[in-house]
Amino acid sequence: MGAADKNYKVSIIQTSEDNEQHTVSFLAAPDAKSWKKAQDDAFASLLSTLSVPGFRPGKVSFDIAKKHISPQKVLTEAVKTIERAAIEKFSEEKKFVSKVLREAPKMTVETLSKESFALTLTFPVYPEVTLCDYKHIPLAAKRSNEVTEQEVDDDVNKLLKKAGSLKAKDENAASANGDTVNIDFVGYLDGEKFPGGEAKSYDLVLGSNSFIPGFEEQLVGKKAGEKVEVKLSFPKDYHASNLAGKETLFKVTVNEVFEMVPGTLDKEFFKKVNTPGITNEQELRDYLKKSLADWKEYRNKIDEKDKIKDYILANSSLDYYPKHLVDKNIESFIRNIERTSKEQGVAEGDIIASYLEKRKKEPSQIHEMVEEIAKENLLLGFCLGKLHDELKIKLTDEDFDDYAAKYAKLNGFSFEQAHEYVRKNVDSVASFLNTEKIYDKLIELNS
Repeated sequence: MGAADKNYKVSIIQTSEDNEQHTVSFLAAPDAKSWKKAQDDAFASLLSTLSVPGFRPGKVSFDIAKKHISPQKVLTEAVKTIERAAIEKFSEEKKFVSKVLREAPKMTVETLSKESFALTLTFPVYPEVTLCDYKHIPLAAKRSNEVTEQEVDDDVNKLLKKAGSLKAKDENAASANGDTVNIDFVGYLDGEKFPGGEAKSYDLVLGSNSFIPGFEEQLVGKKAGEKVEVKLSFPKDYHASNLAGKETLFKVTVNEVFEMVPGTLDKEFFKKVNTPGITNEQELRDYLKKSLADWKEYRNKIDEKDKIKDYILANSSLDYYPKHLVDKNIESFIRNIERTSKEQGVAEGDIIASYLEKRKKEPSQIHEMVEEIAKENLLLGFCLGKLHDELKIKLTDEDFDDYAAKYAKLNGFSFEQAHEYVRKNVDSVASFLNTEKIYDKLIELNS
């Protein structure tokens, strides 16, 4: 019991299980002395915060306070105290406590008066998990981790392009994909200009797909000084409803055409790369080759984890889904949508639409889909919990140190700073590490 709850003696009178409702209930009651003490303590607590004109807060006399603190309010506070004590008492019932979800039990008052009090607390039980045959998960052959010289060449060229500079093309040279065109444009809908459809001296990279489909393509092959009429239709799912699916005309003036001149592997380039230990082309190629190999290994692990997750969800089950946990997961899903929208600047509707498309659902099935996702998350969580026990997963100090070292390297922190982060977030870090160890063991068992 908590320190305060030890002052109240509560007895478990009766315990019962309801397999159909997936609950465990227990009837509890304090003895007469504890019930009186709970009421006295409740009155004292209410008195300490009572404010009455003419008295300082907490200094109201007992007789005056009795006129301002109703007996019902005292009983309400005393009930809360005994409820906490009863929950603590139930935690001593080893036969049942490991079976129940202790979050927000339902309380039913059986008797309530100044002389006596009894209550029933009802807890949902843990769902029974039917786990898949996790020792025979069919994992497809891994994609090769081999890195080719061509892949390294491609990455070197990307860096050179990034380090390059724009150079104006000859006035008679036509634009090509990859070039940057400086343009003025005005958009017309039904012969009238529309808001947001006009700009001057805008730099557009051809082939970047940053404009609506069809716009950039019609500027390929144009020269500085040319005027172009770009005719196209906005996508039907365009975010601005007044333009969605509409035919429009853009009058475009090509002011100038620029081509990208790649950088060179000189001393200035290696300074810009800003990676310790890289001072020449061979060191750069070795670094890129290792980075590509690490990425391919990471990609393969993600592929295997996804296959394992899908197999668990398709071949495992719960005997029931606790409603309060389903609701909690739905709320979490909605918060994630809102957070992703703010962080990535993507409309919440677009994010939900991508979920609907991936799961082959209609817009009218949004609620059904969200509940489906919530139940999948619950199923996976309970399955991972059971796998944790069956696979005898244990974390060591070395696991936390390795995590801190990787966290420090990834975020540019000192090891001490990363270790402090781990200390403050030990529960979430432990959850992550346990999950990683479970997947690593499953990969090992099925490889």
